[in-house]
Amino acid sequence: MKTCLLVILMISLVLPAGMGADSPLAPAEETALADAYFDDAVFVGDSVLKQLARYRLEQQQRGRPLLGEARFLSAAKYTLYAASLKGKSKKVRLRFQGRDVTLVEGLRLMDAGKVFVMLGLNDHAGNRLEVDIARYGRTIENVREALPGITFVALSITPVARSGQSKTLTQQNLDAFNQALEALCREKGVAFLNLAPHLKDSRGYLNLDYSNDNWVHLNDKGLQTVVDALRSFAREQQAQAAFQGPEDGRP
Repeated sequence: MKTCLLVILMISLVLPAGMGADSPLAPAEETALADAYFDDAVFVGDSVLKQLARYRLEQQQRGRPLLGEARFLSAAKYTLYAASLKGKSKKVRLRFQGRDVTLVEGLRLMDAGKVFVMLGLNDHAGNRLEVDIARYGRTIENVREALPGITFVALSITPVARSGQSKTLTQQNLDAFNQALEALCREKGVAFLNLAPHLKDSRGYLNLDYSNDNWVHLNDKGLQTVVDALRSFAREQQAQAAFQGPEDGRP
Protein backbone atom coordinates (compact mmCIF):
# COMPACT_ATOMS: atom_id res chain seq x y z
CA MET A 1 0.00 0.00 0.00
CA LYS A 2 2.75 2.42 0.92
CA THR A 3 4.52 1.65 -2.38
CA CYS A 4 1.36 2.54 -4.32
CA LEU A 5 1.04 5.81 -2.43
CA LEU A 6 4.68 6.59 -3.19
CA VAL A 7 4.07 6.04 -6.90
CA ILE A 8 1.03 8.34 -6.79
CA LEU A 9 3.08 10.95 -4.96
CA MET A 10 5.87 10.62 -7.51
CA ILE A 11 3.45 11.18 -10.39
CA SER A 12 1.90 14.22 -8.71
CA LEU A 13 5.33 15.77 -8.19
CA VAL A 14 6.33 15.52 -11.86
CA LEU A 15 3.01 16.66 -13.36
CA PRO A 16 2.84 20.26 -14.65
CA ALA A 17 1.07 22.75 -12.41
CA GLY A 18 -2.67 22.22 -12.38
CA MET A 19 -2.58 18.65 -13.70
CA GLY A 20 -2.34 17.10 -10.23
CA ALA A 21 -5.64 18.51 -9.01
CA ASP A 22 -7.40 15.14 -9.41
CA SER A 23 -4.69 13.15 -7.61
CA PRO A 24 -6.10 10.25 -5.55
CA LEU A 25 -4.03 11.49 -2.60
CA ALA A 26 -5.93 13.93 -0.41
CA PRO A 27 -3.81 16.61 1.32
CA ALA A 28 -4.07 14.84 4.68
CA GLU A 29 -2.93 11.55 3.14
CA GLU A 30 -0.05 13.22 1.34
CA THR A 31 1.07 14.84 4.59
CA ALA A 32 0.79 11.56 6.49
CA LEU A 33 2.87 9.82 3.85
CA ALA A 34 5.55 12.50 4.04
CA ASP A 35 5.56 12.27 7.83
CA ALA A 36 6.03 8.49 7.62
CA TYR A 37 9.48 9.16 6.14
CA PHE A 38 10.57 10.23 9.63
CA ASP A 39 9.39 7.09 11.45
CA ASP A 40 12.96 5.82 11.86
CA ALA A 41 14.56 9.26 12.14
CA VAL A 42 16.45 10.81 15.05
CA PHE A 43 17.01 14.58 15.14
CA VAL A 44 20.28 15.62 16.76
CA GLY A 45 20.94 19.17 17.81
CA ASP A 46 20.83 21.97 20.31
CA SER A 47 18.10 24.24 21.70
CA VAL A 48 16.54 24.88 18.27
CA LEU A 49 15.81 21.18 17.85
CA LYS A 50 14.63 20.99 21.45
CA GLN A 51 12.11 23.64 20.42
CA LEU A 52 11.06 21.49 17.48
CA ALA A 53 10.60 18.48 19.78
CA ARG A 54 8.42 20.58 22.09
CA TYR A 55 6.36 21.90 19.17
CA ARG A 56 5.84 18.40 17.77
CA LEU A 57 4.61 17.11 21.15
CA GLU A 58 2.21 20.03 21.56
CA GLN A 59 0.78 19.51 18.08
CA GLN A 60 0.32 15.81 18.74
CA GLN A 61 -1.54 16.57 21.95
CA ARG A 62 -3.88 18.78 19.93
CA GLY A 63 -4.57 15.99 17.46
CA ARG A 64 -2.25 17.32 14.76
CA PRO A 65 0.55 14.74 14.45
CA LEU A 66 3.67 15.65 12.53
CA LEU A 67 7.00 14.09 11.58
CA GLY A 68 5.74 10.56 12.13
CA GLU A 69 7.53 8.63 14.89
CA ALA A 70 10.61 10.86 14.86
CA ARG A 71 12.67 11.04 18.04
CA PHE A 72 15.04 13.69 19.32
CA LEU A 73 18.52 13.49 20.83
CA SER A 74 19.40 17.05 21.76
CA ALA A 75 20.73 19.27 24.51
CA ALA A 76 20.40 23.05 24.88
CA LYS A 77 24.12 23.81 24.76
CA TYR A 78 25.21 20.88 22.60
CA THR A 79 28.02 21.73 20.20
CA LEU A 80 29.50 20.52 16.97
CA TYR A 81 32.73 20.05 18.89
CA ALA A 82 31.05 17.62 21.30
CA ALA A 83 29.39 15.73 18.45
CA SER A 84 32.74 15.26 16.70
CA LEU A 85 34.26 13.48 19.71
CA LYS A 86 34.24 9.69 19.90
CA GLY A 87 34.08 9.92 23.69
CA LYS A 88 31.72 11.89 25.90
CA SER A 89 32.09 15.63 26.27
CA LYS A 90 32.94 16.80 29.78
CA LYS A 91 30.59 19.76 29.42
CA VAL A 92 27.29 19.29 27.61
CA ARG A 93 26.20 15.69 27.13
CA LEU A 94 23.43 13.93 25.32
CA ARG A 95 21.15 11.78 27.45
CA PHE A 96 19.02 8.80 26.55
CA GLN A 97 16.82 6.95 29.04
CA GLY A 98 18.54 8.63 31.97
CA ARG A 99 22.14 7.98 30.97
CA ASP A 100 24.85 9.97 29.25
CA VAL A 101 25.60 8.83 25.72
CA THR A 102 27.82 9.82 22.86
CA LEU A 103 26.17 10.69 19.58
CA VAL A 104 26.95 7.27 18.13
CA GLU A 105 25.81 5.45 21.28
CA GLY A 106 22.53 7.32 21.30
CA LEU A 107 21.82 6.62 17.64
CA ARG A 108 22.62 2.94 18.11
CA LEU A 109 20.41 2.62 21.20
CA MET A 110 17.57 4.37 19.39
CA ASP A 111 17.99 2.11 16.35
CA ALA A 112 18.08 5.12 14.05
CA GLY A 113 17.63 4.53 10.33
CA LYS A 114 18.08 8.22 9.55
CA VAL A 115 19.77 11.02 11.44
CA PHE A 116 19.08 14.71 10.88
CA VAL A 117 21.83 16.88 12.37
CA MET A 118 21.61 20.60 13.10
CA LEU A 119 24.67 21.83 14.95
CA GLY A 120 27.00 24.81 15.00
CA LEU A 121 25.10 27.68 16.62
CA ASN A 122 26.74 27.10 20.00
CA ASP A 123 30.13 26.96 18.26
CA HIS A 124 29.37 30.31 16.57
CA ALA A 125 29.94 28.44 13.34
CA GLY A 126 31.87 30.17 10.62
CA ASN A 127 33.98 32.13 13.07
CA ARG A 128 36.63 29.41 12.62
CA LEU A 129 35.32 27.97 9.40
CA GLU A 130 38.00 25.38 8.63
CA VAL A 131 37.89 24.03 12.19
CA ASP A 132 34.09 23.85 12.14
CA ILE A 133 33.93 22.01 8.82
CA ALA A 134 36.66 19.59 9.90
CA ARG A 135 34.62 18.79 13.01
CA TYR A 136 31.50 18.25 10.94
CA GLY A 137 33.44 15.95 8.65
CA ARG A 138 34.57 13.88 11.64
CA THR A 139 31.00 13.74 12.91
CA ILE A 140 29.80 12.32 9.59
CA GLU A 141 32.66 9.84 9.47
CA ASN A 142 32.13 8.67 13.05
CA VAL A 143 28.43 8.06 12.50
CA ARG A 144 28.80 6.30 9.17
CA GLU A 145 31.68 4.16 10.41
CA ALA A 146 29.71 2.96 13.43
CA LEU A 147 26.34 2.71 11.66
CA PRO A 148 27.04 1.92 7.99
CA GLY A 149 23.40 1.66 6.93
CA ILE A 150 22.23 4.96 8.37
CA THR A 151 21.01 7.86 6.22
CA PHE A 152 22.76 11.06 7.28
CA VAL A 153 21.06 14.39 6.57
CA ALA A 154 22.84 17.63 7.46
CA LEU A 155 20.53 20.54 8.25
CA SER A 156 21.75 24.07 7.76
CA ILE A 157 22.04 26.36 10.73
CA THR A 158 19.01 28.61 11.06
CA PRO A 159 19.56 32.37 10.74
CA VAL A 160 20.23 34.93 13.45
CA ALA A 161 18.23 38.14 13.86
CA ARG A 162 20.08 41.23 12.71
CA SER A 163 19.95 42.77 16.19
CA GLY A 164 21.01 39.47 17.78
CA GLN A 165 24.42 39.31 16.15
CA SER A 166 27.62 39.51 18.17
CA LYS A 167 31.29 39.78 17.30
CA THR A 168 31.58 36.05 16.64
CA LEU A 169 27.96 35.11 15.87
CA THR A 170 27.12 36.87 12.62
CA GLN A 171 24.85 36.02 9.73
CA GLN A 172 27.80 36.39 7.37
CA ASN A 173 29.64 33.66 9.28
CA LEU A 174 26.57 31.43 9.40
CA ASP A 175 26.07 31.82 5.64
CA ALA A 176 29.72 30.91 5.03
CA PHE A 177 29.36 27.86 7.26
CA ASN A 178 26.19 26.69 5.51
CA GLN A 179 27.81 27.07 2.10
CA ALA A 180 30.90 25.14 3.22
CA LEU A 181 28.70 22.49 4.83
CA GLU A 182 26.79 22.00 1.59
CA ALA A 183 30.09 21.51 -0.24
CA LEU A 184 31.25 19.04 2.43
CA CYS A 185 28.03 17.05 2.03
CA ARG A 186 28.55 16.81 -1.73
CA GLU A 187 32.07 15.57 -1.09
CA LYS A 188 30.90 12.99 1.47
CA GLY A 189 27.85 11.93 -0.50
CA VAL A 190 25.33 12.83 2.20
CA ALA A 191 22.14 14.87 1.94
CA PHE A 192 22.01 18.55 2.82
CA LEU A 193 18.81 20.46 3.56
CA ASN A 194 19.12 24.23 3.58
CA LEU A 195 16.47 25.54 5.96
CA ALA A 196 17.90 29.06 6.19
CA PRO A 197 16.26 30.59 3.07
CA HIS A 198 12.83 29.60 4.39
CA LEU A 199 13.42 31.60 7.57
CA LYS A 200 15.18 34.71 6.28
CA ASP A 201 13.79 38.18 5.71
CA SER A 202 14.51 40.29 2.64
CA ARG A 203 17.84 41.41 4.13
CA GLY A 204 19.07 37.88 4.78
CA TYR A 205 18.59 37.73 8.55
CA LEU A 206 16.12 35.75 10.65
CA ASN A 207 12.64 37.00 9.85
CA LEU A 208 11.32 38.42 13.11
CA ASP A 209 7.89 36.99 12.27
CA TYR A 210 9.53 33.60 12.99
CA SER A 211 11.50 34.62 16.10
CA ASN A 212 10.57 34.34 19.77
CA ASP A 213 13.60 36.16 21.19
CA ASN A 214 15.01 38.43 18.43
CA TRP A 215 18.05 36.16 18.42
CA VAL A 216 18.21 32.60 17.04
CA HIS A 217 15.21 30.80 18.52
CA LEU A 218 11.96 30.21 16.68
CA ASN A 219 8.32 30.75 17.53
CA ASP A 220 5.63 28.29 16.47
CA LYS A 221 5.27 29.94 13.06
CA GLY A 222 8.99 29.51 12.45
CA LEU A 223 8.92 25.92 13.68
CA GLN A 224 6.02 25.09 11.37
CA THR A 225 8.05 26.56 8.52
CA VAL A 226 10.83 24.12 9.40
CA VAL A 227 8.32 21.25 9.45
CA ASP A 228 7.02 22.27 6.02
CA ALA A 229 10.57 22.28 4.62
CA LEU A 230 11.26 18.86 6.15
CA ARG A 231 8.08 17.47 4.61
CA SER A 232 9.05 18.83 1.18
CA PHE A 233 12.42 17.15 1.55
CA ALA A 234 10.70 13.89 2.52
CA ARG A 235 8.45 14.00 -0.54
CA GLU A 236 11.46 14.52 -2.80
CA GLN A 237 13.28 11.58 -1.23
CA GLN A 238 10.21 9.35 -1.48
CA ALA A 239 9.65 10.25 -5.12
CA GLN A 240 13.28 9.55 -5.90
CA ALA A 241 13.08 6.19 -4.13
CA ALA A 242 9.92 5.30 -6.06
CA PHE A 243 11.69 6.01 -9.37
CA GLN A 244 14.73 3.95 -8.38
CA GLY A 245 12.88 1.09 -6.68
CA PRO A 246 13.89 -0.70 -3.48
CA GLU A 247 17.55 -1.65 -3.15
CA ASP A 248 17.50 -3.63 0.07
CA GLY A 249 14.19 -5.46 -0.04
CA ARG A 250 12.33 -2.87 2.04
CA PRO A 251 9.17 -1.11 0.68
